[in-house]
Amino acid sequence: MELPHATMDEPEIWALRERLDHPWIKDRSSEVLDNIGRLERTIARACARCVSRVVCHRDFGGYNILIDDGRVVAILDWDHAVLGSMMCG
Repeated sequence: MELPHATMDEPEIWALRERLDHPWIKDRSSEVLDNIGRLERTIARACARCVSRVVCHRDFGGYNILIDDGRVVAILDWDHAVLGSMMCG
């Protein structure tokens, strides 16, 4: 099966910065901002590695992860997987 190609752009996530005062997240705005920063650091670490392609899950959540004794033992539901291109250098 051929996977579609994707980038590491996350426009929906970046847009959250402009909506931290929204009633649904206002009381958790610092937590949301911390997680946006965590995502940015993760993307920066991933981009620092020189690989030509990487498989991306794209539907990562607690309902798609099996954990045993504090360790991830399986990642489920690969229906939204894509093939991401990484830049070197």
